[in-house]
Amino acid sequence: MSSLSEQESQAFAEMYRSIFSQPLPTTPTTGRVHDHARSAGQEVAEHTDAPSGSRPSTDPLGSFFRRAEKRNQLLKDGVLTPSGRVRSRSSMLLDEKVAEVESCKNDWELLQWADGLFATQREMEIAARSEMGSKTGVKRKNSKKGKSKETNVDSDGTQVLATEPQVANGPDPLTRSTHLHVYPYLLSLLMRTFRERYADPFISLSLFHHARRLSVFSYVYGCTTPVYNELLDTLWTCFRDLEGFLKALREMEVNGVEFDGRTRAIVEKITTEGAGGRSWSDWDADELAKLGRMRQMVGLDLVGRRYRGRE
Repeated sequence: MSSLSEQESQAFAEMYRSIFSQPLPTTPTTGRVHDHARSAGQEVAEHTDAPSGSRPSTDPLGSFFRRAEKRNQLLKDGVLTPSGRVRSRSSMLLDEKVAEVESCKNDWELLQWADGLFATQREMEIAARSEMGSKTGVKRKNSKKGKSKETNVDSDGTQVLATEPQVANGPDPLTRSTHLHVYPYLLSLLMRTFRERYADPFISLSLFHHARRLSVFSYVYGCTTPVYNELLDTLWTCFRDLEGFLKALREMEVNGVEFDGRTRAIVEKITTEGAGGRSWSDWDADELAKLGRMRQMVGLDLVGRRYRGRE
């Protein structure tokens, strides 16, 4: 089985930036992304109901309080629709952005839309940092006597208090929170759309690497379980890359990104498709060790399936 080298992996991050220097291609398509959009909507709904990778609770009282808490949060931050339904701002924003993805006529337009998504992410990050810097500056100013009330300056003369126009003109906290909630689902939708609709797994990988290296904010809020699942699916479905797959699982484990049902389903797919493609006796010891390690990491049985495949 082939494996993506580190040099190839780094090249994906550069692909995203270099692709915009190419002339506008003409690759019209009549395909739609309704299935991808429905999947993204289901994921954001599941994420709202329970943490990723968690199991349903069997405690009815606990479930009652969680539903009550969710309803109160909707009433606080939600929007009342003309039909009388209360919808969360994140679900409404997700529907709006999915419609924009559907309206893209070709892969070039979709790439431009993805570039806009990353630009918005950077804008949200700048606003958040500005607000945090403002709060830090105010605390320092209050703790130091004799300093100017208009600006806050460190001992080396560096201004640490953001100006009021910078904070006032940026996105408000609710807007930032809403964007950060839907950001990973839009990113996973983009990766899946390029892989399945446009048969371009390289762009899917480059989107992941770009989001991971864009900023700490982008990695923490964007590269969550749904996005890593798209990475895993791409690595196996399109490249049969066992080593890259295991590396991604380890990265999830180290960075506290939870495995969920789909993560386990993808590992099971490797087991079944691997057995169907060739006999387990043709797999070398290193490949079998990697598969066993994968199954162990995500909580699947370690031996049973392997020996059944040999029978």
